[in-house]
Amino acid sequence: MAQSSVDWTGFYAGAHAGYGWGTVTVEILPESGDLLGALGGFQAGYNYDLGTFVLGAEADVSFSGLLNEKVDGGLTAVTKVENVATFRARVGVKADRFLPYLTAGLAVGNASLGIRGLGPDYEASQTHLGWVAGAGVEYAVSDTVSVRGEYLHTNLATATYGAPALASFEANHNFGALRVGISFRF
Repeated sequence: MAQSSVDWTGFYAGAHAGYGWGTVTVEILPESGDLLGALGGFQAGYNYDLGTFVLGAEADVSFSGLLNEKVDGGLTAVTKVENVATFRARVGVKADRFLPYLTAGLAVGNASLGIRGLGPDYEASQTHLGWVAGAGVEYAVSDTVSVRGEYLHTNLATATYGAPALASFEANHNFGALRVGISFRF
């Protein structure tokens, strides 16, 4: 494999946008619902170029429009992923100016849940912990600017919401997202 002239070592920061889809499961409803919406945010990280391989760590935050409205009889549940932050390791293989990579790590997301039709309306927010994994390819447009496309799968594990009329119940969010982004190395 030909050695790339691009040195990926260093800190970088940038922005991303994309679209996500998946499912949300709310314990009080008989089946899962579709979770769909746009998302966008910022990423920052550090890469270390080992010649053929590039190792890195990245953190990002995405502000989300991932939403589901589920109606079952007289009950309506609206769930929304408000934001998601990930903390991931990356490993890539240099191919000239291209850097295909795999990534995985921790995900933390804030979600809200509203329920109507059981008496007084109920709305609550909860923080979910989980994991994220994916793959992508980055292209060095110049020595300091790169663009990327990636797929990330996020599983925000079950969290318990308390509702006065229902005691408590659980919800989880499981979704994938296709994202594009730009990063600036310094």
